[in-house]
Amino acid sequence: MTEGRLDPLLIEQRLAQIRGVISALVVTLDNGDIGEIHVMATTQRTAKQLVRDIESLVLLLFGTKLDYRKISIVQLEARHVALVSRVRLKAIGSERQGDTLVWSVSLVYDRIDLTGRWEGPYEVPEAEGAALATLDAMTVLVGPALALNLIEAKVATIDQGDVVIASVTTGEPPKQETLLGGSFVKTTVAEAAARAVLSALNRRLPFTVE
Repeated sequence: MTEGRLDPLLIEQRLAQIRGVISALVVTLDNGDIGEIHVMATTQRTAKQLVRDIESLVLLLFGTKLDYRKISIVQLEARHVALVSRVRLKAIGSERQGDTLVWSVSLVYDRIDLTGRWEGPYEVPEAEGAALATLDAMTVLVGPALALNLIEAKVATIDQGDVVIASVTTGEPPKQETLLGGSFVKTTVAEAAARAVLSALNRRLPFTVE
């Protein structure tokens, strides 16, 4: 079976489940075919083993036969994996200045402190302001070229309690992707909103969130 239109995000999520894989990026062509697959992995398995598993997974789950030359593997020594795998939320808060509310967030990545800020009308919901400040901090890390934008951040109630759901886009059309993340409200809505944004980006970037 030849390659057809596939969901690159879904493929990336499945590839990330392969043993030794840290993250994956699928680049599609204009017609929807897979053009390239870039994988970041540990050195616990050989590149040949990883390529074979990637080929098998895509064939079995998506019915698509891959040319191995489309697969690029970058392997990191174990001591370096932790350095690229954690973005931690340190603190988040707000300060009212008249009719304006200033949100600030502090993250840490590889011992590097990242700060984000968003200022807007006091009436803006807590989840939205906190989410925008978190995206501002993440832009410092990933750079402006990725074009992170918040679509929505809102509180929903389910059987287990309140949860913040965040929808974020990365990139620009026609390569724009929409990512979704969520976090239960354990302390404040603002903290849950920040974690929801990080959860969404964790599906796309080579980081995990704590």
